[in-house]
Amino acid sequence: MTEVSREEVSKFGVYDGVKLDESTIEIKRLVEKPKSEEAPALTVTPGAYIITPEVFDVLKTIEYGNSGEIRLIDAFEIMLKKGRPLYGKILEGTWLDTGDPFNLLKVNIYLGLKHPEMKDKLRNYIKSLKL
Repeated sequence: MTEVSREEVSKFGVYDGVKLDESTIEIKRLVEKPKSEEAPALTVTPGAYIITPEVFDVLKTIEYGNSGEIRLIDAFEIMLKKGRPLYGKILEGTWLDTGDPFNLLKVNIYLGLKHPEMKDKLRNYIKSLKL
């Protein structure tokens, strides 16, 4: 889990909850891709989960989710309604969002500039561009 700006929040699943310690949240509410003004928080998921077998059991019972397709967030919402606690972990480090073409390009440049075999070539290429 990480925080994003209010302008970006509509691109992600948003989680609101109670902070248990510096990096753990007990999730109390989930909203998938809310309008920025309706987002209950700015804490979002990067789409990586550690799930228990119980989640698969819940998924088997869903015919259609809220969006017309079956998603993990639908199972999570059902589990919350049944009183099953869900937890999130605040990520450390740099979150590299690849959810749209421009961000994917930024990630490639970021990682390329860190790569020992590519960084000098990429840096020289960027410097050579006539912008």
